[in-house]
Amino acid sequence: MNYALRNLIRRPGFSLICIVTLALGIAATTAVFSVVDHVLLRPLPYPDSDRLVSIATSFSGLEFVASPEYVEWRRSNHVLEQMAAWPHSGGSGYLTIGDEPVKVGQTRVSDNFFDALRVYPVLGRGFLPKESDAIVISHGLWTRDFASDAHVLGRKVIFEGEPYTIVGVLPKDFQFPEQRQADILTPLPISKMTDRREMRTWNTIGRLRPGVTFEQARAEFEQLFERARGEHSEMYRQDTKLRFLPYHEYRVRGVRLTLLILLGAAGCVLLIACANIANLLMVRAVARQGELRIRRALGASAWHLVSLPLMESLLLAALGGMAGAGLATGSLHLLRRFGPSSVPGLGTVTVDVRVLLFTVAASLLTGLVCGLIPAMRGRSQWTGRFVVVAEVALSLILLISAGLLIKSLYLLQNQNMGFQSESVLTANVSFTGIPVPERLQAVRLLQQLPGVLSMAVSDGLPPGGGGGMMTFSRSDRPLPEPWHRGDNMLVRRITAGYFPALGTPLLKGRFFHDGEKQVAIINESLARRYFAGENPLGKQIDGVANHPWRTIVGIVADSKNRGLDQPSDPEMFVPFEMSAGDTTVSMVMRGVGDPLALVPSVRASLRLPVAFRSLQANLSDLEAGPRFHAALFGTFAAIALVLAMIGIYGVLSYTVAQRTHEIGIRMALGAWTPDIVKLIVQEAMALTLSGVGIGIAGALGTARVLAVQLYGVQLQDAVTFGAVSVLVVTTTLLATYLPARRATRVEPAIALRAE
Repeated sequence: MNYALRNLIRRPGFSLICIVTLALGIAATTAVFSVVDHVLLRPLPYPDSDRLVSIATSFSGLEFVASPEYVEWRRSNHVLEQMAAWPHSGGSGYLTIGDEPVKVGQTRVSDNFFDALRVYPVLGRGFLPKESDAIVISHGLWTRDFASDAHVLGRKVIFEGEPYTIVGVLPKDFQFPEQRQADILTPLPISKMTDRREMRTWNTIGRLRPGVTFEQARAEFEQLFERARGEHSEMYRQDTKLRFLPYHEYRVRGVRLTLLILLGAAGCVLLIACANIANLLMVRAVARQGELRIRRALGASAWHLVSLPLMESLLLAALGGMAGAGLATGSLHLLRRFGPSSVPGLGTVTVDVRVLLFTVAASLLTGLVCGLIPAMRGRSQWTGRFVVVAEVALSLILLISAGLLIKSLYLLQNQNMGFQSESVLTANVSFTGIPVPERLQAVRLLQQLPGVLSMAVSDGLPPGGGGGMMTFSRSDRPLPEPWHRGDNMLVRRITAGYFPALGTPLLKGRFFHDGEKQVAIINESLARRYFAGENPLGKQIDGVANHPWRTIVGIVADSKNRGLDQPSDPEMFVPFEMSAGDTTVSMVMRGVGDPLALVPSVRASLRLPVAFRSLQANLSDLEAGPRFHAALFGTFAAIALVLAMIGIYGVLSYTVAQRTHEIGIRMALGAWTPDIVKLIVQEAMALTLSGVGIGIAGALGTARVLAVQLYGVQLQDAVTFGAVSVLVVTTTLLATYLPARRATRVEPAIALRAE
């Protein structure tokens, strides 16, 4: 050990390169493994979480349980202890604590929610059946806004104009089953929604009874589903299916493949790092041949000779592992801060004992591999060449994957979204406790503010959907009953300035006039799907659930309403009629230049709790996932490329050292400097082109796996494949410069005499 340490200290440059190389590979692998371990491998943070299941009916990308089915299935099944429900998305609003409103995230849950999870408030209780005015607050809200008051139970608060009584405080480490901000939980009214005229759609979670297997539970729910479809065939489409999954599988299914791909990419970086260290150690072994011959002549055993480079390798791996663990900790901080919210539990990922044990194991294995390869004396040259080919192939796969993801991100950001996000300010305004006439007056004042070109109120903003979804119906082809199965459309309530504020073009007809009620504007997708070959203007639609018919007065261009990477759904826009129930609304304002410059005047005019954001900031949040994947792959690919250059340099340096006698003879026989350079470059190109060929084949397979992450990019994108291949070949030429230059400086006489 002391000998190995002295050797490394005597060559600080070599040691530093090795330690940094290993640290990068171990850090990348450790950071991604931390996420994979936390998200995919560990159980959910609930007692006996393997007994939790997710139940939904599924069709056309939609998954839910209709409220009548939820009530019936919860009552009549024999395989679940509990079956809890909550709406598809959480809400937000202002909780009035004393005189100060605080914006909070809110979710409604069924009264058996805590029993289903087996997680209970640390103070107080959960909800009682048919309770409507109770509220359970998060531990963070209790600490932050109630100063951890132990007497908070029974305290009266106002949420969105409605009075509630605090009955419980959640545990500090409580995680809602889905990715959403749940500062407060309120009861979900169930009894009112068993009538199919008033039904809602919910997400559900169930807990298996003791002794019941997953297969038994799924079989019973298949029977319940078929019974519901048979009794209410008018409501179910032919392609509707039951989705019954273990809850952990349901929770991670959207990120499992992505995380495994990233772990594979990080593993590739670690493999390349190992290969580089092995190559560099082989170069050192050549330089130490004289020393090793002397040791052998003095009686050193074969194990002693092997243990010298092995001990150096293990020491380098230990130092690299420690540096890698530090880098991984910093990397996780960046992942928690900038990672997408779609990865469940990402915000709580840390480097813990399990991860540290993984780091130790990875470091030990790396040290053994790197130390034993140089000991393969008879096959070291071929081993080195094989390693370089593998390095180039792995680097090419990572670079092409990164290139495809970066191009996909570019296309996603620069597509036609159907609206212009520049200079647009959005706001969520709470009108809690404000009479409707005063709300209307506030809106009129905002429209007249200096710098506001156009302004509107809505119940939702793109690229998300509107306030809800409903069954499409037209007056000349009415549905027999409002709950009958039919094709769907999104519905968004807007005021007259909505489309000018967003810059969405009018294709036919006109926009709304102030004061109009029974009119509608539709998007291109709705016109194409439901009025193919017809002129929709003047036709009447809606009319379900006792709604009066609405006359279509305009058609607008499609704007994104299902996120950035999905085509637009059919959508109907109707006039926004402000009511007492509209306590929180969305506003959109178009200005000139920086939209945030409007904030002071808007805030002064409203004098209400308002959350402002530019529309471009909202879009940036939605791009977080693709940007995250592109950034990680790009980082791994850049590291891999640099390491591959080091690997090529190491192998060529080793080759030059091995062929010094041959090069001396060639030069003694009259070989020119260009001939020697050509000799080295040819060998480098042979290795590189072999790696490029293998890498392209591997990248074609990887691209198929990445297909779910790509938007608008061909899997065999010729530009990306070609550009990356040229980059790798060019990089190889740069890496051959120093070894080729060293070869041209060989003195024939010295080389022949040394031999």
